[in-house]
Amino acid sequence: MCTSRRSVHTGRVATTWQEYQEEAAAFYRSLGLEAETDVTVKGARGEHDIDVVVRLRRAGLDQTWVVECKHWKRPVDKSRVALLAQIVNDVGADRGIILTEAGFQSGAPRMASNSNLTLTSLAELRERTTAELLELRLGQYRRRLALLSERFGKIGQVRHHGPGHMSHSYPKTPPGRWEPLQLSATVAIVEDGLQRAEIGRWPAPYAWEFANDRTRLARDLAAFIDGLAHTLDEFEVELEDLEARDRDEKDRAKRDAS
Repeated sequence: MCTSRRSVHTGRVATTWQEYQEEAAAFYRSLGLEAETDVTVKGARGEHDIDVVVRLRRAGLDQTWVVECKHWKRPVDKSRVALLAQIVNDVGADRGIILTEAGFQSGAPRMASNSNLTLTSLAELRERTTAELLELRLGQYRRRLALLSERFGKIGQVRHHGPGHMSHSYPKTPPGRWEPLQLSATVAIVEDGLQRAEIGRWPAPYAWEFANDRTRLARDLAAFIDGLAHTLDEFEVELEDLEARDRDEKDRAKRDAS
């Protein structure tokens, strides 16, 4: 029998073991890993129903973790640890993990020590990997900025006015939309902010307030990630609008030239 426990991923109360294992899978996915629930895995001695199977690649090698989610009100005993050890060995998994918010009986951690078994909780995992998750998101946002910047670079027309002289023209900006200068400045400011964040230099800029001609600053990594996500979302909306006006202008130019 199990009782309700608060989800460490969404903050709501998980009322079933199915919800708890979905929370576990969502946690591993948030780290960029592949996670699948309710998987039947074939081993040397038979088939095993696994709550969550996590797959990843490290140092060029594929790895598989089997995760058992115990949404119980009582601590997990060592018999469950022994059973997981057998499953891990039978299916050839690289690691076995038991997750529970109720803790473990005294003999369980001793059985798992010096082995490829991990006994923990979702709450503990999340606390230990917060910095890793933030660093992962930092890399994801850097890649997103690079793609947005590449798209921005394709907009407008470049005109050459002799050796070493050229100009870049953009479609006319309607009221309420970002000027191309604001888009360009945002790219530069976010790139500077990412460089600072990656080496831990705070505060770091994540946005430019065009109307007030000032940057917005974050004083830690978590605040920077939150601010940067909002900035890039806004940037993409404005970029899509500018791309649409650019296509229209280029289509008109082609029609006029024909």
